Amino acid sequence: MREWLLKEGSFMKAYYDKGRLTPVLHRVPLMIVNSDDMGQRGAHLRAVMLLKAEVELQAKRLFDALDVNNDGVLFLSELEGLFEMAGNKVGRRRHRLDMAARLMEELDSDKNGAVTFAEFMKGYNKLPTRMVSESAFLHDPNDPHHQAASMEMQELVSPPDRGNDPDSQAALAEELRKFQSKERRKAIDPFQDSHAPLFQTRLYKRLTDKDPAKEDSMLHRVYWVSNSGGINYHSVTEGKALQYIGPDRVADMIFTKILDDKKSCKKHRFRIEPPPDEDNLSPPTEFAAPSQDVLELWMIELAALKKKAQEKRARK
Repeated sequence: MREWLLKEGSFMKAYYDKGRLTPVLHRVPLMIVNSDDMGQRGAHLRAVMLLKAEVELQAKRLFDALDVNNDGVLFLSELEGLFEMAGNKVGRRRHRLDMAARLMEELDSDKNGAVTFAEFMKGYNKLPTRMVSESAFLHDPNDPHHQAASMEMQELVSPPDRGNDPDSQAALAEELRKFQSKERRKAIDPFQDSHAPLFQTRLYKRLTDKDPAKEDSMLHRVYWVSNSGGINYHSVTEGKALQYIGPDRVADMIFTKILDDKKSCKKHRFRIEPPPDEDNLSPPTEFAAPSQDVLELWMIELAALKKKAQEKRARK
């Protein structure tokens, strides 16, 4: 797409063909966001925006239904109405008032005895899921598909159990690992002498969430060994130079060649496993060199880099 936009010509011609604004457009830089997951990011952003809007609408409907005197705030007696849905399951009015008082304590952030919609919205996500979803205030009483709530008192006041199953915990751990891996990459100034390259080539980095047999599973990047003894690269997606492994961690890195197989679209592969950084495990990264000669050069450079770092650490 990038090559088509720049070389084909019709897009740029139409972009600059704006009459009197054309000279202005020529002075404004036009940036191309070159990222394989841009569609996914847009879909995710749209989904989050729709979800937030729906949650706020649902909270507003519930707030307005509880606000019986339409004064824009909720008092203790009005919050009690939230527990009316369960009838005798909640117990006597004294019990409902007790739970309403506990809810008021949670929602009333300025402790003035009244809950505004802003305060209600902040605490809305803390309400038990079934209390909200089965609330009589949010359903048409004539809806034949809606059944009356049947809930015990402890279900109303206990927080919901979200994300505690093994699959959810594993998924969360994987997302956290990816986040920590991205956060570990420190931006550097490639024009600083300490970050200048001693050895530099282009490499293909494998994307672990892609099919290794397809070309889009390999990301083309420039990697180099710096003057300071670290390994850096230029991120196309972020548009800046980043540090892959710092000089202080090179001594403990592990690197190995990978045997060629038919499952990968690239040959001349090797793997680098950075050492843990502040108790965060750094996942190994698989690379492919453009040729066997370049692969051998990287093996030599990595061995020399690691040996030098180990010797430096031993002298301390």
